[in-house]
Amino acid sequence: MKKETAMATLYVASTETFVGKSATCVGLLDRARRDGFTAGYMKPVSVSVTRTEDATIDEDAAFIRKHFGLAEPLDKMAPVLVTQRVVESIIRGQGVDFARRLNEAYLSVSRDKDIMILEGANHWAEGSLVELSADQVSDMLQAPVLLISRYRPKVALDAILAVQRYLGDRLLGVLINGV
Repeated sequence: MKKETAMATLYVASTETFVGKSATCVGLLDRARRDGFTAGYMKPVSVSVTRTEDATIDEDAAFIRKHFGLAEPLDKMAPVLVTQRVVESIIRGQGVDFARRLNEAYLSVSRDKDIMILEGANHWAEGSLVELSADQVSDMLQAPVLLISRYRPKVALDAILAVQRYLGDRLLGVLINGV
């Protein structure tokens, strides 16, 4: 897919859950807006979905949409929700073209934006079932990656180096959180 609308796109990913991806996205969006940029947000793939009375949503995307007063519909900001129903459909061989859904949502949300901040799923491999793991999403949307990792002596380095080996120059940097 060729990016046509966003001046810059950044994919914020991690190798594990609860390392501060959402907080990092909020900080990046806030800074971009203060610097005068039109910034958009998207969580391409979510496996941490919540049911409400009206819909199934991603809470991170819902929070960021409300916090920044973003106009885009929530189903475009979080276009691929991996629910139990989706898993069962895939097991039965009833696949959906999730890459196409993501691509269309990205083009819609990124329209007229200077910067797009994309929040990754809980960890690097999530989304593999729908062929949209972090590396696949960053490839598809040609988005460089900022990797968030929790501070741990030695242990975290293996995961970081594995991601770096795969991404090469597309890995812009690593934010070590919780030092």
